Amino acid sequence: MKESDRDRQLNIKTSGLHEMNEWNHTHYNRTESTSYQVLDVLRENFQFKENDHLLDFGSGKGRVLFYIHFHATIPVTGIEVSSTIFQQLEENKRLYLSKHPNTVPINLVNHFAEHYPIHRKFTVFYFFNPFSGTIFRQVLENIIQSIEEHPRSIRLIIYFPIPSYHAHLELLDLFELEQTIKIGIESGFTDEIIILTNKYNKGA
Repeated sequence: MKESDRDRQLNIKTSGLHEMNEWNHTHYNRTESTSYQVLDVLRENFQFKENDHLLDFGSGKGRVLFYIHFHATIPVTGIEVSSTIFQQLEENKRLYLSKHPNTVPINLVNHFAEHYPIHRKFTVFYFFNPFSGTIFRQVLENIIQSIEEHPRSIRLIIYFPIPSYHAHLELLDLFELEQTIKIGIESGFTDEIIILTNKYNKGA
């Protein structure tokens, strides 16, 4: 099934790329939606918990948010820095809810990721290379501060992690690999999703 057909099922419009042209975007990457094939593989291999709340960094037009909200029925929050894309994200929320009304919250935030405070309600964090390793490090430090102030078990979902992401995770040494999900093995081109958890709060 085409990506556009999957969009229609959710009643959203998330196809296409968007370059960051509003301001100096050295540390922020273009908007590109995670493919539905990848999201399907994630759903088959990853179990959301009943009390989870997903925070999607660089949520773009919201494909991950609405997909997870629809299939997992958990609260989701998306943070998007581009004001232009954020308008499309808000419109997609309106379209999605018009077809799939649900009492589980969908929150949208137009903000810089590195300056966004991590509330204790957030337990799962999704990344598809939305920004540079420098910003990723700052975001990780914010997450760490949050779990130090409000101890809990959290998980990071990182699709197609770039080398600098791996480097910062190793330097901080506060997260451990829980699972690696391989994608596209049959095609000879392998993507991966890595799932990490914080080391010291597994019982939280």
